[in-house]
Amino acid sequence: MPTVDLTEELLRLLRHHKAKGRQYVFLSPENLTYLQQSPRPSQTPASSDDTARKQAQTDDQAVQQQASPQQSAASSTPRKKERVSDSRVGQMDWETLISTIQSCTACPLHSVRTQTVPGAGNMNAELMFIGEAPGEEEDRQGLPFVGKAGQQLDKMIKAMQFEREEVFIGNIVKCRPPANRVPQNNETSQCLPYLERQIELIQPRIIVLLGSTPLSQLTGARSINRAHGQWYEVYGIPAVPTFHPSFLLRSPAKKKEAWEDLKQVMRYLGKDPEETMRRRQTSS
Repeated sequence: MPTVDLTEELLRLLRHHKAKGRQYVFLSPENLTYLQQSPRPSQTPASSDDTARKQAQTDDQAVQQQASPQQSAASSTPRKKERVSDSRVGQMDWETLISTIQSCTACPLHSVRTQTVPGAGNMNAELMFIGEAPGEEEDRQGLPFVGKAGQQLDKMIKAMQFEREEVFIGNIVKCRPPANRVPQNNETSQCLPYLERQIELIQPRIIVLLGSTPLSQLTGARSINRAHGQWYEVYGIPAVPTFHPSFLLRSPAKKKEAWEDLKQVMRYLGKDPEETMRRRQTSS
């Protein structure tokens, strides 16, 4: 049986999320089972933090109840992404992080880029999208998803009842690979600490993984055709993979499947997918 120290760490995490005003926190089935089974620290009259501990236990129970609708979906494929070891990046504030990304020369991609694409959007977003890498137009403008794939992503965001400014959009790597090829391992390994820190600072409620590259890099799964619509865990945040917008432009028949994936995310965030259909019918 794990020691009480892990329980304390989980409770600390719950208190941290509560302080940030979050009503829902995703916990993997393993963590939920552990919280239910692990012993609580003994309480004595002399303890000065009995009140805080009781509150933490109440928070623990509330979070378990809130997380329960996702347990059955998440339990099918729970994956945990190991943290990338980079203590320097892990201590950066947002301004320092973006400045470091913009001047990064850690991998060969820096020599062929026009400019970096750190990501863009709401730094307090509850919804985050992660794609593969910048393309030609993104490289030129320094912004993510601004080409044709970006127009498709905008439609997806709108259908989810969000505005682009309300979400955060990033990529696995921050520089464009030559000819838009898939990023190589030595390139992703240098960029992942930046993405990890962005997720840590933003603390979205849920992440949408766009395509095979973020799926494989952040969950270890390989096939987007098999994994889309399933629930994963990325740095402690629930994540749902779906098809990349550029793939949907090439294979429009897959849009229906992608919409089913996004509907799960909407429901998790308390939005009604049927409202989107009603709005479309009204506008037409």
